[in-house]
Amino acid sequence: MKKVAGGKLVEAEVEVSDGWITRVRITGDFFAHPEDVVEEVEKRLVGSRLDPDEVAGRVSSAVADLNATLVGVSVTDLAEVVLKAAGVEPR
Repeated sequence: MKKVAGGKLVEAEVEVSDGWITRVRITGDFFAHPEDVVEEVEKRLVGSRLDPDEVAGRVSSAVADLNATLVGVSVTDLAEVVLKAAGVEPR
């Protein structure tokens, strides 16, 4: 869990196998438009190595590809909370 600027909370549950993400669930009290952008981020993270650059890149590309707007959270916040939930310290 991470409390981000502005007081919003972001949380992730991550399952990992041999250094690869197998399942991700991101929740929190932030807003995203379109609403399915969080689901798309989760889908794109499955199969990712537990590498900070790869995780950040997948989050960023999902948000950009959907031309999404995040309110109360940033792409960096999402990547960091996923990495921390998986036991990896973000860069």
